[in-house]
Amino acid sequence: PATRTMKKIFTLVALAFTIASTSHLRAQGPEHIAGDVLVMYGDNPFISAETIDLLRQRRAAKDKPAVVVVGFTPPDPLRYGRLVTDKAGKLTAIVEFKDANAKQKKIGFCNSGVMAIDGKQLFPLLDRITDDNASREFYLTDIVEMARKAKLACAAIERPASEFIGVDSRALLAQAEEQIQQRLRVAAMDGGATLLDPSTVYFSMDTKIGRDVTIGQNVVFGPGVTVADRVEILPFCHIEGATVAEGARIGPFARLRPGAVIGRDAHIGNYVEIKNATVEDGAKANHLTYIGDARVGAKANVGAGTITCNYDGYF
Repeated sequence: PATRTMKKIFTLVALAFTIASTSHLRAQGPEHIAGDVLVMYGDNPFISAETIDLLRQRRAAKDKPAVVVVGFTPPDPLRYGRLVTDKAGKLTAIVEFKDANAKQKKIGFCNSGVMAIDGKQLFPLLDRITDDNASREFYLTDIVEMARKAKLACAAIERPASEFIGVDSRALLAQAEEQIQQRLRVAAMDGGATLLDPSTVYFSMDTKIGRDVTIGQNVVFGPGVTVADRVEILPFCHIEGATVAEGARIGPFARLRPGAVIGRDAHIGNYVEIKNATVEDGAKANHLTYIGDARVGAKANVGAGTITCNYDGYF
């Protein structure tokens, strides 16, 4: 999503290698890169388009810093690298925790790893990096020190710590999922939906919810769902790949599978499952019903225990 904010060509470099492999970057590209180089990491899914745009703007500022780094101030700096700035607020160095002295470890402004680099300066600066550190590794972060030694300006911008949650374990993946779910819940409510118990409702990134929609407890939206205005979704429903028209009532305990199209003011009730089928305006299927590969006409009433399906002879 961040690339949509770009006003000029902005070369994207995904650094999927460890920081120790920085020395190999030199052999991978041309002598010079036109434009800027954006350095990001694949385990940071929450970096916003706004952050990338601000980074680009800072690189384009009047003082034209050769390197711009994104920093953040976490509640506990832990073992993050520290961003060292001078009295004027200019970035002078990035110091890895294991190389930091006692004074530097007290700095709360931390390195996110995200940076923009002047493409013309990238390889000349990389050529200067050495492994003279506690780990005997080639740190990409040393590019700031190299730039300063070359009399080039460097800068840092600060962004929220919540954007720099690294996801490199299943436990952290679960935490990231909870964070994005909370954002989606707030967005749905801000858009006019009522969530009776927000913490039990789960959305997909592409879920579209209309206004004045009421969503009960323990409802899960899979990919590809569109819900129009004034829909009521009762507790314990699972909806995926489905379209629900205005005024419909779904659940409780209903399942809408891919291809389900529910018309205006239609009712889909207890333990009813719809798959690749259209239930037209005002129709009802209120109890214990499976409707697959079918069309239910407007204002029809499907009785309990009804099954429609398209069995091709193979399990």
